[in-house]
Amino acid sequence: MNVATFMRESPTGPFLMRWERNGSAHRDYVLRGAEGNAFLRFPSALSSRAEGSVDGRTYVFKKRGILRPIVTVTQAPYDQEVATLRFTRKKVVMETIDGRRFDLVREGVFKRSWSMKDDGGAEEISLKVPAPKQRLGYVEVPSRMMRYRSLPLLLMLAWYVVVLQLSQEGY
Repeated sequence: MNVATFMRESPTGPFLMRWERNGSAHRDYVLRGAEGNAFLRFPSALSSRAEGSVDGRTYVFKKRGILRPIVTVTQAPYDQEVATLRFTRKKVVMETIDGRRFDLVREGVFKRSWSMKDDGGAEEISLKVPAPKQRLGYVEVPSRMMRYRSLPLLLMLAWYVVVLQLSQEGY
């Protein structure tokens, strides 16, 4: 599945996807695109280790550190590092294997919305969780991002961060 089939390219406006949580006790999520799905699963209830799959690839998220944690994302089964997430107080810096950097910033302490910006400060992706519970959320991607080859991985990274932050808040 490529980016175009996952999100169904359109000449007008942003692409809208949604993620859903499977069951209230499980930390299994499905990101639904126009013609495909991505999956994110936390095997342990209290762990930040996760497994995700999108675009025919499987990724493993391993977090280390407490005050300024770093998450290493590897592609299974090759154990090839494809991304690094660096958590700071105000943002999460994401660096992909192709060298691009993005900042994921929460729009407010009490807001459940995030904005992903590139090095130049332009907003690339927006994520929202409208309900107090994280059972449902939306991802908005502008059409100009469709050219970015690592977009499925980038969506998985952002989605992981949002789920992790909400679960730390007790949602």
